[in-house]
Amino acid sequence: MTATGGQPPYAWSVSGSPSWVNIEPATGILSGTPDREGSYDFDVVVRDSADRVATLPMLADVTTPAPLTVTLEQASGQADPTSAATVHYTVTFSRAVSGFSAEDVSLGGTANPTVCTVAQTAPNDGTTWDVAVSGMTGDGTVTAWIPANIAIDTDTHWNRPSTSADNQVTRDSTAPAVAIAPAVGQVATTTLNTAAFTVTFSEAVTGFTNADVQMVSVPQGAITTIAVTAVSPAVYTVTLGGMTVDGVYSLSVPANAAVDQANTGNLAAPSPAVVARDTVSPAVTVNQAAGQPDPTSDASVLFTVVFSVPMTDFTNACVALSGTALPTTAVVTEVAPMNKTTYQVTVSGMTQDGTVVAAIPAGIAHDVLGHSNLAGTSTDNLVTRDATAPTVAIAPAAGQVATTTLNTANFTVTFSEAVTGFTNTDVQVVSAPQGANATIAVKAVSPTIYTVTLGGMTVDGVSKVVDEYKAKEVNA
Repeated sequence: MTATGGQPPYAWSVSGSPSWVNIEPATGILSGTPDREGSYDFDVVVRDSADRVATLPMLADVTTPAPLTVTLEQASGQADPTSAATVHYTVTFSRAVSGFSAEDVSLGGTANPTVCTVAQTAPNDGTTWDVAVSGMTGDGTVTAWIPANIAIDTDTHWNRPSTSADNQVTRDSTAPAVAIAPAVGQVATTTLNTAAFTVTFSEAVTGFTNADVQMVSVPQGAITTIAVTAVSPAVYTVTLGGMTVDGVYSLSVPANAAVDQANTGNLAAPSPAVVARDTVSPAVTVNQAAGQPDPTSDASVLFTVVFSVPMTDFTNACVALSGTALPTTAVVTEVAPMNKTTYQVTVSGMTQDGTVVAAIPAGIAHDVLGHSNLAGTSTDNLVTRDATAPTVAIAPAAGQVATTTLNTANFTVTFSEAVTGFTNTDVQVVSAPQGANATIAVKAVSPTIYTVTLGGMTVDGVSKVVDEYKAKEVNA
């Protein structure tokens, strides 16, 4: 306060003032800290050295200053979610501040952001700042906020904590995965001209259309069509049309066929989906099993039956038996590769020697599409069963005299059927004169007839030889 006129020095005082109003008596400096809002009337009194007094009425209107507020929001144009390495926020103070820096921004979120920079932005008056957050160690959320009392305005008011409508951004830098497979209920092999597939992305995507489905294989002559229908943002149905040619059809989804919300393109499907079209009746072959002896003396005979496609109902009753050995029983067992195409048939019940024949009539078994089989074909579906031991007789050969002066004699050995393994050691000398050193030599005339030459007949007397029945039937 100042005074003019009068006789200095002056003495200053207040009258009717609230308790928080103070005045320095010698200088007239008026001060005080209000303790509540309101309007206050009081007088400032000055007295000079001549004891003259002047009074100045005063009115103090006390109001609480507006708080220093701050908002933090996603920056305009900030993608959410985003695959970018940096996320931007805009910080706006209600009044210009000083002392605001990167250290004043608190960071959080599951993406673990670690780095922050701040810079003034338009209108560049100390109220508006760009906050750039980076250093994320993974995908997840990125959150920023401003604690209280980190910035101050020109009236030395500290800020309140920031408020936000949206201070969180999701970072997603992982490309969506995708898989394609036949749809539920779609059979692996069909007789129809269409097939349905399901495409499943690991997250919601956009931009997936007919043109994004890749045909991997198509039978020659087929002209296919693709129709994509969205089931959900992550699941799509693909309908394949134009399957007018039998064969294998396979589809896949290439990389970048669609993008997620962070605009990241998908990875390629790891494998294609496959559906076959088949309108042809299955073929079948029936032959002797590998390793099956023919002829055989065994009580059972093995055959192998191979269908061109998997069958659903091939049983014992599907095998037709015939042959002179009169087989009665067939037992069907699936064998490798265990895909319903290959079977072993064990035939037994033969009542006599003879042939055993196995056949597969047409129309007795069905594939998964309901097609009945064609009649079976064979290169060798007949096995001869021979369980009767061969008989044998030995007699002097034609022209061999009963009594000879020679040192050798010939005999003929005759089997009832072809045999193998008949050798010198299989002929037994039953009797020989004392001192004679007999020898045997066997020579095949045919598979059933052999000549036996007895040598060493150096002593007069009677010599007898017999076959020891050591020969075996051919292949028996």
